[in-house]
Amino acid sequence: MKSLLHSEQTITHNKPCEAQSGGTTSEEALNDLARIAAHICGTTVALISFVENNQMCFKAQVGLDATEINSVLELCSVALPQNEAIVISDIRMDERFSSSSVVTSHPYIRFYAGLPLITSQGKVLGSLCVIDHIPRKLSQKQIKMLWALSRQVITQLEQQQNLYTLTYTIYEDQQTQQKLQESETRLRLLNSISTQITAGMSVYEVIEHTVKQISEHFKSFRVVYSTIDEQKITVLYSLQPPTMPPLDKIIPIISGLPKYFDPLRSFQPVVTENLIKAIGFEPFVDQLLSFGIQAMVNVPLHHSDKLVGLLCFDSPKPRQWSEHEVDTLTSVAEYLSFALKEAHAQERRSQAEAALRQQHQRERLLSKITQQIRRSLDLGKILDTTVTEVRHFLQAERVVAHCYQQGRDGIAIAQSADPSWISSLDVKMDRSWFEKGAKLYQQGNVYVIDDIEQVKLPCQFQQFLAQQQVQAALIVPILESEELLGIIAIYQCSQTRNWKTWEIDLLEQLATQVAIAIQQGKLYQQVQQLNSELQHKVQQRTAQLEQALDLEATLKRITDQVRDSLDENQILQTAVEQLALALGVDCCQASVQTTEPGGSNICYEYRISSTSESQLESLAKLSQVDYQLEQEQYFPCFLLTSAQVQASEGILTCPIVDEQGVLGELRLVIPLSQSFNDVEIRLVRQVANQCAIALRQARLYQAAQQQAEALEKLNHLKDDFLSTVSHELRSPMTNIKMALKMLEMNLEPLDLGNVKEKIQRYLRILQDESVRELILINNLLDLSRLEAGSEPLELNTIKLQDWLPGIIKPFVTRVHNQEQLLELELPNQLPSLNSDQHALERILGELLNNACKYTPAGEKITVSAQATETMMQLQVSNSGVEIATEELSQIFEKFYRIPNHDPWKHGGTGLGLALVKKLVKHLGGSIQAESPAAQTIFTIQLPLTQSC
Repeated sequence: MKSLLHSEQTITHNKPCEAQSGGTTSEEALNDLARIAAHICGTTVALISFVENNQMCFKAQVGLDATEINSVLELCSVALPQNEAIVISDIRMDERFSSSSVVTSHPYIRFYAGLPLITSQGKVLGSLCVIDHIPRKLSQKQIKMLWALSRQVITQLEQQQNLYTLTYTIYEDQQTQQKLQESETRLRLLNSISTQITAGMSVYEVIEHTVKQISEHFKSFRVVYSTIDEQKITVLYSLQPPTMPPLDKIIPIISGLPKYFDPLRSFQPVVTENLIKAIGFEPFVDQLLSFGIQAMVNVPLHHSDKLVGLLCFDSPKPRQWSEHEVDTLTSVAEYLSFALKEAHAQERRSQAEAALRQQHQRERLLSKITQQIRRSLDLGKILDTTVTEVRHFLQAERVVAHCYQQGRDGIAIAQSADPSWISSLDVKMDRSWFEKGAKLYQQGNVYVIDDIEQVKLPCQFQQFLAQQQVQAALIVPILESEELLGIIAIYQCSQTRNWKTWEIDLLEQLATQVAIAIQQGKLYQQVQQLNSELQHKVQQRTAQLEQALDLEATLKRITDQVRDSLDENQILQTAVEQLALALGVDCCQASVQTTEPGGSNICYEYRISSTSESQLESLAKLSQVDYQLEQEQYFPCFLLTSAQVQASEGILTCPIVDEQGVLGELRLVIPLSQSFNDVEIRLVRQVANQCAIALRQARLYQAAQQQAEALEKLNHLKDDFLSTVSHELRSPMTNIKMALKMLEMNLEPLDLGNVKEKIQRYLRILQDESVRELILINNLLDLSRLEAGSEPLELNTIKLQDWLPGIIKPFVTRVHNQEQLLELELPNQLPSLNSDQHALERILGELLNNACKYTPAGEKITVSAQATETMMQLQVSNSGVEIATEELSQIFEKFYRIPNHDPWKHGGTGLGLALVKKLVKHLGGSIQAESPAAQTIFTIQLPLTQSC
């Protein structure tokens, strides 16, 4: 149905309005107005619709069932939003609505009139509609009365809307007031807790005070604060109403925390309205019930991203927790978590401040050295920066870096020292001093010498330190996979020194960074060398890949071209030409094996250069080449398998072979200064294989063509023979039949005694056989004409209801004599069939004749017909006989007869079903035979109409 609404105003039709209801009195008033509208117009139906949130629903109605309202609402939208009355006297005559479901089906509406309900402000409220099941007209007086009535409806709807608005406003005010009261309660509670926190109370005093404050506001619940770990829950503070028993101070966790605690670990509150029905409390249910808990709210307290405690509400009976209760407990838990965090932070803050200042200085030093290492791969510059920064930071008098190479003593290569002390540059430090000292460098340990006179060192090492004017030393090894790369030594020369732990840690961290720098230097050199080698390999590999890709494309191109052709000449010519161009050889030839032993003809060639002509001619005469090709081997002089190929003196010979033997060969020639690589040889081998496949395919195709031509010739000879013989035999057989008839007539009046009966029997045999031979000859002639396409179609309009009874009538007596049943099944109505009546009669006659022949006594023969939009299906079936599956595929062949399937011994020619199939095809149809259990069915599909 077309709508009269504007395109931007799409209204959804809905069920009766539920919102903005004004109560029973108001609804009854609208129903009265609907009754008045129906009375004014004399209609059976009146409806007041209402538009709310772009959905149309009905406010009042008279004369409609509940099932009819939604379909009728579609009509009510017609009056919107035009400010005028719409009257349709007969909807069936209106093309906009004549196809609507409410017109063409139940409730069969014929008359419609509708007025929009639009307020003085222009707001569309709905519509007032009158509807009837018969056509009618409205007078101007009736329309004016409807307009007056619509104003009453608008007033009533506006009053309902105002009442609903007022009610909703009061409800929102009440909700807002309740939320304000809850927020005020929560704010007072939080302010109280915040005051205690800022007043300097300890965290446990704050928690005790908080539990008391919460308990005063929520007197019907138990308020609990507890700590939690993997083994137990410890209740620190608990206040409960008199009706609930006290909690145990320790609640052990026997089999691990239940699933109930999973959200708490993610710092999410868990609200349980009925403990018995809740999931995840299984290990604790009985214990919690013994404490009088039926419902609870658990809010996690966390510190340092760990669950450290719980703040809980416990209820002695199941309940639905309000948002205010959960939010209050959650907010308090956040304050307490903050208090815990502040307490722990304040405790650690004073300890951390001093360490932070020192740590900052150490990190700045490490950062500077690390940045230097990252910016440069110059080991000498890195070590110079390291010793200088360490000396200034630690206020040392000399810092030296020694470097060790594999198996050698260390040499000082970097130093930062006070000018008043001697230099240690280029001074050697014996490796054995550390190895004899309990192999300290392998353990990653540090030499810490506060006073050289107070420690026992290897004699030579002690003498070395004395020569260097050292009074105290801090020596750290630089290691990489237990290999000594060097050491960093801090010397105090003027006095002894008590080395601090953080100084040792700093020096160990610096040694790690220096080890990284040394390793980076080595790796950089290795990377440079590897990059050079890799670049060379990449260039080689790229060249190989490019060649392989080019040759692969060549192989695909050759394969596509030779496979697309069945011409042997074109296949080989394409192969030699494409190979010569792709490989750039001087000459490429293809030869084909002759029928003579060891013989071959070079019959396809593509030559770029003429210099190789004499070499190829001499090579073609080598008996060894022919011998190896006969043995499916590759040239030259080694006896190779067919999966190999060899090249010698710039000549490559590759056999073209398949599983049946050698078909030919490919020969390629290049200058003697060049050679074939593995990729090129593999390409030649693959092309030879493709040529072998293509040649064998072409030869098979040629053989198949020759065989097909021979068979076609034989078939024509057979058809000509049968046609000629049939024509030649028809006239003699007609004469024989006539002579037999005359002989029977002449013998009739003669009195021959007992001999007459024998003579009549012999005459009947002669007559039956002559009829059989005539049928055979006629069938052969008909088959010849059908196969030659010379049989014309004589199309007639056939009404099967009238025609089929006449076809089966000749068989009724025969069926009766053989104690068989014959049924004709036709639907009440069948379309006419446009076909050749004579041909169709022969088809059905032959099928019925076969059915009578092969159906045992007591079984049924059925002829049926049915039609589709374009085809007519005819079926002839008989029961009590079954054709084997292997026989079904042969029954339509000429002269084929199923052995032992003729219980009545009628005999036959073996051409009946072959002729049926040809006739059905001649009529443009198809025939199919099937033989389910104890039944044989022939199904014919014929087009309903066809042209000559």
